[in-house]
Amino acid sequence: MAILDNVADHFQRKREAKASSLPKAYIDVVYLSKLDLLIAKGSGQTITEISAKIINRVNQPLHVLIPHGTYFVSVGNHQNMVTRKKYKLTLSPLSTHVINVSASCINANLPIPNEADQFSGVARVSKNAAQFLEASENEDAMVIQAGLWAITDSYTRTQIKSHLRIRRSYIDSLRSSDEGAAISDAQIDKAKEILKKLGISNNL
Repeated sequence: MAILDNVADHFQRKREAKASSLPKAYIDVVYLSKLDLLIAKGSGQTITEISAKIINRVNQPLHVLIPHGTYFVSVGNHQNMVTRKKYKLTLSPLSTHVINVSASCINANLPIPNEADQFSGVARVSKNAAQFLEASENEDAMVIQAGLWAITDSYTRTQIKSHLRIRRSYIDSLRSSDEGAAISDAQIDKAKEILKKLGISNNL
């Protein structure tokens, strides 16, 4: 037990030293995660939001930036979720911060996450996807979803409309009905317009 305690103390001292050398500014969550100064986790909520948990591993405050294009890595067979907005957090020493994050799916061929699905770790999407997310921040969530699938999965307009459907279930029976595409032509047109302005090739 003493040996394990000594090893844990050694790594904690290394973390504290790294934290002490950081500039007094907001720092990218992916970089802080790679330094082992924080743990980023999450759970699915809807196709447009996840609940994120950021854990400070050091006895010092951390100023955390979650920029456009940060994605939470799925645990299991469901899509990664990428942030649609930029967030700034100040974590108290050895604290846990929970935040609802506006997010969209990437990896269209995998299932959409639900409340039971988990995420562990953070990473960055491609430069094109990050640029699109920043340019489309104030757009409707489905506009952003269309543009992302066009970038990450090379989806066409037809694939996007057939992939995400509005379905209505009936309590008094096991029936459900298809109410049509969840992403409209107008929303896809807007995503295509933004992609064109950015010079990002697509199949929309």
